[in-house]
Amino acid sequence: MIKFIIIIFIFISSTLVSAQQYMYEAQIKKNKESGFYKIYLTPDISSRLQQNFPDIRIENNDGEEIPFIYGLDWAYADSTSKTELKILKNKHKKFKRIANVIVENDSLKSIDNFILKIPNKGLKNKLKISGSYDQKQWYEIKKNFSVQAAYSDSSTTELVITNIPTTGFNFYQFIFNDYKDESVEVIKVYAISKPDVDKEYFELVKPFISHKDTLDKTIISLKFTSSYFIDKISFRIKGSRYYLRRANIYKEINNVHNTGGVLYFDDISKEFFLGSDRNNTIALPRFKTKNLKLVVDNKDNIPIRVVDVNAYQLKNYIITYLKRGKSYQLKFGKPMAEFPVYDLSYFKESVPKEIPVIELLNTKRVYYGKNSEKANLVWNIPTYYLWIGISIVGIILIYLTTRMIIERYRKGELE
Repeated sequence: MIKFIIIIFIFISSTLVSAQQYMYEAQIKKNKESGFYKIYLTPDISSRLQQNFPDIRIENNDGEEIPFIYGLDWAYADSTSKTELKILKNKHKKFKRIANVIVENDSLKSIDNFILKIPNKGLKNKLKISGSYDQKQWYEIKKNFSVQAAYSDSSTTELVITNIPTTGFNFYQFIFNDYKDESVEVIKVYAISKPDVDKEYFELVKPFISHKDTLDKTIISLKFTSSYFIDKISFRIKGSRYYLRRANIYKEINNVHNTGGVLYFDDISKEFFLGSDRNNTIALPRFKTKNLKLVVDNKDNIPIRVVDVNAYQLKNYIITYLKRGKSYQLKFGKPMAEFPVYDLSYFKESVPKEIPVIELLNTKRVYYGKNSEKANLVWNIPTYYLWIGISIVGIILIYLTTRMIIERYRKGELE
């Protein structure tokens, strides 16, 4: 019994240690001048990251962590087309130490940004954003990331949130964790309907395509070489000269293992139409998967065939200040990482509009823990759950060990 518990204890401990290590590393090419630089997160790198990229760090040769800004947080669209979202719920729960705000989206088809008007109190909190179609089933969009309000001389300020996937829910929920017992008060919530941002994409390796016809449907499986973030995908169709077919696309194998009944925004299947008069391109913002399944409703028509697929990933990047001639490394791929909090985010306006790109060299895996794959399977389990598990097993071990010592002591007295 004790041996079994010890094995469990060692397994949980080693899994937790594996989950705390950065698995990969890339050298940042030495720069000739000090200044801000842009580092692209290529598909080879982003395929090893968590959703929304919390598991990235930059270090110098002395092991010092170098601050950076996420590119989508910095390249905010300068637009006046703000749409106010109606606040349905704005409640502070003192016992749970959270502020819960729910807004209704009744006019925008897609949202990839929010602006929250709040009192100017130097807000610095953790935030989780979810979306829903009916206020019953919520889909997590981005969780436990740090937010900091902009400096302002007025009594109010704006909290700008931009680095989120594009979604089209009817309702959005913002849950703030209180910071140092300071409650969050949200006065108004806006979204910019048409941000004037030119989006650039990496083209991904083409997937393997297979078809299966049923009585009235065609099921198309798309298998990629790795688990990529897919932001856009287009299809070249062969079949009838004139066609218009309803289709559904979804992740065949969900790489995100949900806990506590939580669903994520990319767990939803997406419905659209394939047509002979269309470009047959669909947006799948930050769908991370290795396998996609497309189900086409043919009704009584001849089945169509997908003969070519082009998948694209948004050119995500980070911005950091590098000193001339210094050596830096990008570390990434940590299963249980949380978003970093840097003062640099307060000074985004100081970053120049034109920034040179710096290359990454020699990407390699640097950690080969025995349980690293198991750690990846449980990456989204909160750290405190694992610590609770370790504590319980430890208490049981102490109890059993103490009991054995007492029993041996008693046997010694009897002898």
